[in-house]
Amino acid sequence: MISEADKACISQEIIEKLTHNLNHPPQERPLLILLGGFQGSGKSTVAQALEKAHQYTVISTDAIRHELLQKNITGDLFAKMVSSISKIILMKVLDQRLNLIVDANAHEKRIREVTDLMQHYPSYRVVKIYLQTSEKVLFERLASRPQVPGHYQGQPGDLQGSLQSSKMNTADYDLVLQTDNLTIEQELTSINSLLASYYTVS
Repeated sequence: MISEADKACISQEIIEKLTHNLNHPPQERPLLILLGGFQGSGKSTVAQALEKAHQYTVISTDAIRHELLQKNITGDLFAKMVSSISKIILMKVLDQRLNLIVDANAHEKRIREVTDLMQHYPSYRVVKIYLQTSEKVLFERLASRPQVPGHYQGQPGDLQGSLQSSKMNTADYDLVLQTDNLTIEQELTSINSLLASYYTVS
């Protein structure tokens, strides 16, 4: 069983690794983008494209999961450490007032948590985008993913659990995209159109 000291050491190591390059300039009215969507919906693809085009900082729970797997952390402790590390990284980025994308399913509970947290960060504007994808397409996409040993990639069992446990309410989002038949270019066109109003209005 891993000790509290070891857990703290592992957490700190991962936090430092994933935040060592926070070099984007602080913003007067920064944006926080929450991406809703289950495993296979394309959140990471969208996040990476926006990061490259607009200099966003991305917090990826999959990146945290990957680092924990490299440390042989599994079971209940795995989920708890993903949650605690992601929250610490989130607050670290918010403190620096950087434009930010959270690459993790922004379900109803997470939206409530972020809304509560934003009371302490009034300069931030929150944009919520839902990549709505049919279950059939989600499972097809997961099945077609090449599996890389030591890397966290969503599995059908993970998706099934998320579908059962995570509540999504389309009314919570500023933009809902039906992604089954959209290309990434079409998705980004719609997203950038939404974001343009935030770039031009303070």
